[in-house]
Amino acid sequence: MKSLLLLAVLAVGCGFPRPSESYTCSTNADCKDDNRICQSGFCVVGEIDAAVEEDASACSIFSARHFDACMIAAPGGDLMLDQSGTYTYDTDTAMLAPPSGPATMPPAEITPSGRLISVHSLTVAAGTTLRVVGTRPLLVASWSTISVSGSIDASSNVNGAGAGANPPECSTHAAGAGTGDTGGGGGGGGGGFHGAGGAGGIGSSGVGLAGTGGTPVAVPPLSGGCKGGSGGTGDVPGGVGGNGGGAIQLTAKDSITVGGTIHAGGAGGEPGMVITAQGDSGGGGGGSGGMIGLEAPSITLLLTSTLAANGGGGGEGVNTTTGGTQRGADGSAFAMQSAGGAGTDGGDGGLGSGGAVLTGGPGDSDSDGAGGGGGGAGYIAIKTASLTAGSGTESPAHTVVQ
Repeated sequence: MKSLLLLAVLAVGCGFPRPSESYTCSTNADCKDDNRICQSGFCVVGEIDAAVEEDASACSIFSARHFDACMIAAPGGDLMLDQSGTYTYDTDTAMLAPPSGPATMPPAEITPSGRLISVHSLTVAAGTTLRVVGTRPLLVASWSTISVSGSIDASSNVNGAGAGANPPECSTHAAGAGTGDTGGGGGGGGGGFHGAGGAGGIGSSGVGLAGTGGTPVAVPPLSGGCKGGSGGTGDVPGGVGGNGGGAIQLTAKDSITVGGTIHAGGAGGEPGMVITAQGDSGGGGGGSGGMIGLEAPSITLLLTSTLAANGGGGGEGVNTTTGGTQRGADGSAFAMQSAGGAGTDGGDGGLGSGGAVLTGGPGDSDSDGAGGGGGGAGYIAIKTASLTAGSGTESPAHTVVQ
């Protein structure tokens, strides 16, 4: 693996670079000695990786929607993710934790669009998953190529939210909560983003009103998906809405090849609560799909590739006896709709978006707690001069951006 700096051993018993005794620095030009480079504010003995030095000098021809290449951090070396298992990158801490071994911090910074990693190249090998979490979307700026043979997972699911899910902008088109009623709460609406969320069902013979589905918005530069609405309270609180999917942007100066899976689905809504035979609460709405962005002069989507940003299914409503305990399924990593929570008591949740269906399905009405609506689709945004697409999976179909 290339590294940003190839450092020489400087002193007996010490393998780390030592600061210059004469001055600090801001750039390599501040270091008068040809054998020294600027690292962490000091001139140290070493040499610059030739490939990375070439990257830095080529910033003026690295065009990108989300950043000015001449203003971001100098690239690190090749980021090769090839251990079998799951790497986890947190956009809040900027730490990359491998399946085994110590965590690292690739060169990164916060931009208006999210957390940006600057690397010479990115490879996600077959059998490897990169899980992306944190409150900010993730951008990868590769100064050469990106290859994804394994998986990148920015989805939200039963275990937690993907990176950048539920941004503040969702408040302008948010899903509504179901109305509470002791006879039966209404279902929460599904989250909306690319497609509208499904409305929740009506509970208690029309008294527990349905939560409205979240409304769609025009494709943003980069954003996570939106949360589903909560189910209405019966005797106890309704189900919590599922989180919207996360957001991942891959930008390469030369090319991107995807033969694996990139997933940014929304989470399923939770069922209404049951506590000691008390219930009658509505199910939560499913979260919308998030966003997958690809940008490079040349992009190849192989036959084995999957790009998925589907909404989660709505949660099941409950009654006061046996209840209804089924959460909606998390957004599918295939071109299919995710099931709503379903059972024999309470209203069933609506289907999440999938394939050509951009909108979430409505939750079922019920005289007890009603089902939550399904989440709408997220965005797959592609900018390229040359797209080679096999018969891989896109759900939904990609949107061309400029």
